[in-house]
Amino acid sequence: MASLITNNLKNIFLDYKDPYKLTNSILMVIIIGFFAYFLVFSPYTWDYPIHSANDRITGGSSLSTGLSRGISALLRGNFAEARLYNPYSVRVAGFFLLQLFFRIFYNYFLTSVETMDRKTVIKTDIIISVGLFLVFFEPFLTETFRLAHSSNHGLFTMLG
Repeated sequence: MASLITNNLKNIFLDYKDPYKLTNSILMVIIIGFFAYFLVFSPYTWDYPIHSANDRITGGSSLSTGLSRGISALLRGNFAEARLYNPYSVRVAGFFLLQLFFRIFYNYFLTSVETMDRKTVIKTDIIISVGLFLVFFEPFLTETFRLAHSSNHGLFTMLG
């Protein structure tokens, strides 16, 4: 029984012959690492190894200021505190949590349902993932384009 479960898990997550499943498995590891990073570092200390580049360059805050502490607080169950650190921390963590579930679901789905058209499944995954990214990261994307458009050294100025 244990070998059957092990073989099924290998087929779902470690199918090196299937690039889509392998990519999903790599993304799962990255997302789990993302959450582990926020569990290791406390929102109550300033010991995060990665700091906001914007804060360092401009000396001011940005939409991402407090995001690490917010997600860290969120993962510890402190929702109100997470929103105080950064109001977008719930959105960002939610996106990655949904993506983790999608990666697991699609790998399992492709392993268990043989009659499904793979191209349709992959296209659906791409459309849903891009759509969710645009929805969840809309404030960051909007601010990035606003800053690029208003800056003398921004992308839009360089393009013409």
